[in-house]
Amino acid sequence: GSLYPNVDSNVFELMTEVKWLRGLGVEIPSSAMTLFHLRPKWMFYRDELEHIVFRYHTAVDSVEPALAAITVPLIQRLNQVINPGLISLTWLAVQVPTFISTCQEALNKVELILARINATYNFRLLIALKKIQETQWVSFVENPNIVFADTKEMLLDQAKYATSIGKQVNALSMEVVSSLEEIVKTLTSNYADKEQVEISPHVEELYMSMAAQHGRHCCHWRSHAPSDGLRGHTSPEAAAEREQYALR
Repeated sequence: GSLYPNVDSNVFELMTEVKWLRGLGVEIPSSAMTLFHLRPKWMFYRDELEHIVFRYHTAVDSVEPALAAITVPLIQRLNQVINPGLISLTWLAVQVPTFISTCQEALNKVELILARINATYNFRLLIALKKIQETQWVSFVENPNIVFADTKEMLLDQAKYATSIGKQVNALSMEVVSSLEEIVKTLTSNYADKEQVEISPHVEELYMSMAAQHGRHCCHWRSHAPSDGLRGHTSPEAAAEREQYALR
């Protein structure tokens, strides 16, 4: 559920009214005066706690769904820091400033870690995967002036093309693996041994998920505008067969 500071607006309204009533010379009860003198401190607490809650929800919501399982220990630690505010802390408690400072320090650390892994995931891993997915493994010649002497020559040309593309895909695959390793290392370097053991099955699932996405697109087949003969003409039946192969 959502977190929010437990602020009674009526209390702050009373504090404001005391201010104006004092100016009018009205006698103020001692209990109301006590609240009035607490007004600056409580307003500071309210503003700080509202900002902490905002930062907390922003941080939790920023976790990429694919990385949610391996960030559980990180979020659990943050929850442990915030938990006293849900159970034992009151507006009169002397520990409020310490609680605010501790929450801010914990949020600073969590925000930094999440910013790093989200950046790696979005701007390295996903971009590399997208490039792999868009890779054309078979290229048909569009230039009508280029004619292969026979099928063997065309296949040799395709073999050279596939070798070149293979090197590119291999480099992109290495980038995917490197990105995953960096994400896992960034998280686990902040985890205890027990926490690392707890997330290890999820780390394996993440690697397998990325490998599956990579593998689905390693047979990507896209034909260009076909011409005649060996320059790329394919019958509808052959095209359908190739498309089925590409989807396997």
